[in-house]
Amino acid sequence: MGKDYNEVAHSNKGRLHLLIPATSSNPDLCKLLLSAQILNYPTPVLINYGDVEDTEHAYKQHLAKVEGILNYLEQLDTSSEYDEDLVLILDGYDVHLQLRPDVLIKRYYASNEAANVRARIDYGDALFERYDLRQTILFGPDKLCWPVDYGRPACWAVPDTPLANYAFGPQTDRSFDANMPRWLNSGTIMGPVQDVKELFNATLEEIHTKYETDSDQFYFANIWGAQEYARIARKPELLEHRKDIRQPEEQSLPKSNLTRTEPEPSEKQTEYHIGIDYESSAFQTLAFYKQFLTFMRPADAWTQFQHQTPIGVAGPARPAYDLTLPADIHESQAPFQALKLANPDAVERWPSWSDVELLYNTVTGVIPVLIHFTGEKKFRAVWWQKMARARELHLASEPPSSDPLSPTPIDGLIWYSAVADDASEVISRGIGGAWSDTGGWHSWKGLCGAHEGGFFAVPNEDYYHAPPTPFEEKPTERRGV
Repeated sequence: MGKDYNEVAHSNKGRLHLLIPATSSNPDLCKLLLSAQILNYPTPVLINYGDVEDTEHAYKQHLAKVEGILNYLEQLDTSSEYDEDLVLILDGYDVHLQLRPDVLIKRYYASNEAANVRARIDYGDALFERYDLRQTILFGPDKLCWPVDYGRPACWAVPDTPLANYAFGPQTDRSFDANMPRWLNSGTIMGPVQDVKELFNATLEEIHTKYETDSDQFYFANIWGAQEYARIARKPELLEHRKDIRQPEEQSLPKSNLTRTEPEPSEKQTEYHIGIDYESSAFQTLAFYKQFLTFMRPADAWTQFQHQTPIGVAGPARPAYDLTLPADIHESQAPFQALKLANPDAVERWPSWSDVELLYNTVTGVIPVLIHFTGEKKFRAVWWQKMARARELHLASEPPSSDPLSPTPIDGLIWYSAVADDASEVISRGIGGAWSDTGGWHSWKGLCGAHEGGFFAVPNEDYYHAPPTPFEEKPTERRGV
């Protein structure tokens, strides 16, 4: 449970690290770096940047990704003035950020707290405490278990989602598009440094000893599957329930034909506190989600509210199609604050979060912190056009400072960006660059100068960034009936 903010001494500090695996630069990496810079995320650290990609031996690439991140985490000094270090790990070539890090941190803790409540309900307080079934590491959600093999514990032993029954319509769980998001996607990861290190050590061992495929997600999912199997094995009714769940391509098979592999008994650690962001409050994937996503502007919303069953296990009923701005976004620093500070005498009205188009999940009713372009990669270019005034925001942004990411405590801590000891001297040469995990500094011009023309220019400005629709009072009663 989160700490009472009113009882927290403001000397308590937390620190956020941003790691991005990327061996080379291209326009898609630069879009991620730019969105991180504009939204005031910590200066990214590029993992394995400059390494030669071994295209003939994919095993080495996946080994290098996991090993590179682990090596960096092992070198971090977490015994400093900070009470907790969180690490955010993002795929380098298919992620765009849209909300600030304070919103992300709030959503991360809220997701963990809700998951812990569900686990206590499922397993009881005694088992929860005895086996320490907390959630601390958050992965993005997938609507398909990949690689597909529903006999693996990573595919069948996973928890039920907290989403409402038939959340994706009458065909829920009868087709991939309408599947519930039950599975782990390894392109977005967030958690405490120490817990993430333990997970990456276990994953690296899995790759070394049980190499089968070229997907690092396969190995992370295997660790999670073993965790979930160990949990449900202590509750026989849950174990049988999970075995009976059929996926779309299994719907026509008799129960006797459902193959469910169980892990061999082992004394090895199985609990790594892994969980999934089912509501996509932090991490929104695209694959099989496209038709449930839209861009919306809260200032344009006028829909009459209708109450429906809430998502999760607690809290008030959530209005259907509620396009009002959530409190965590409303309380975050305004989206064009950098331009406002750079041009204090400008006569224009600087847009608020209500005035800008934001990606919206119509099923869970949330505005996610980021979009991870799994599946159809063309949307990386199409949806980037929603980025307004990117060049101006890049130039107006300031280097990372010692100011906190949020003026008020989140889970009892005031949160700061992770900054290298000599960062101020190096970063003063130019904003928007990134560190290498080897310690070198890469300037914005060096990383992205050659690609700027491809993502600073937004075609058809009026079409993509029309002003909000003037609000008109809607009649509350029908007339002429």
